[in-house]
Amino acid sequence: MASVHVPIPFCPLKLSISAPIPELLRTLPRPFDTYEQWVAFHHLDLAEMTDAQLQMESFSVAARIAFEGRCNPWFIERLAKVRSLLKEGAAR
Repeated sequence: MASVHVPIPFCPLKLSISAPIPELLRTLPRPFDTYEQWVAFHHLDLAEMTDAQLQMESFSVAARIAFEGRCNPWFIERLAKVRSLLKEGAAR
């Protein structure tokens, strides 16, 4: 799996992030690990998100789909639900 090394600008400690690219994006929830993961797996967490959080989630999921090409169907479903909520918010 490809990794990316991203230096953090203006950091006096010279910190950097080195992680596999998909892990910097939206990850697939593990519904049997925690209740929070179960809630996310079933997209029940979306109702509690602000429009800004939904925008970030949309970007994160879309980037994961673009990076992987062929990905888990959960990401496609998640993106559709997030975009639907964003359209509803724009209609208000």
